[in-house]
Amino acid sequence: MSSPEERQEILARASKIHTHGEAREYIVEVEKRLAAEKTNLLIADAAISDLSDARNGASFAVHLSQVNDTSRFVTGWTVEFRAREGDWTGRITSTDSSRILQTPGLSGELDVVVVASGPNLPERQIAPQPGSRVDVSCSSSGRSVVGIVASPRGDRARYWTDSDAYVR
Repeated sequence: MSSPEERQEILARASKIHTHGEAREYIVEVEKRLAAEKTNLLIADAAISDLSDARNGASFAVHLSQVNDTSRFVTGWTVEFRAREGDWTGRITSTDSSRILQTPGLSGELDVVVVASGPNLPERQIAPQPGSRVDVSCSSSGRSVVGIVASPRGDRARYWTDSDAYVR
C-alpha cells in the first residue's frame, strides 16, 4: 500500500500519460518497483520469521526505502548502533545489507549513527526524518529497524527508526 505522498505522486504521474508509449514506459517503471518491493518483502518476511534468537537480546535490521528510487541514489551506507550502557557497538553496511544484527542479551536505548553516499550524495552523516529519533529502543525479544530514504534528486538522504518493529 502506498503512503499518501506516494499516492499523490502516482496520481500526478498518471495524469501526465497521454500516449501508448508513455503508458508502456510507466508500466515498465511500475514493474521494476514491484520487483524491488517483492525483494524487500521477502527480506522483511525473513526478518520476522527469524526471531528465534531474539529472546537472547535485541536485534536490528536496516531497510532501504523504495521511495524516490533510494537504492539508485544511496549506494553506500553504514548504520551504527551504540549501546548507551556498556561498550557494545554494532554495524550494518550496504555491503551486507540483509544482515540482522543480534546483540548479546542487550535491551534498552541505543544511539544510531547513519552515514550515506551515492552518485549525487557526497559521503556524510545524515539526520533523522522529522518526527523520528536519533536513537532506537528495543526489548530483549524484539527487532528494531532503521530505514533510509533519499530525496527526490538523490542529493540528500534521511533515516527513520522503528523501535521494536517486530517482537516475539
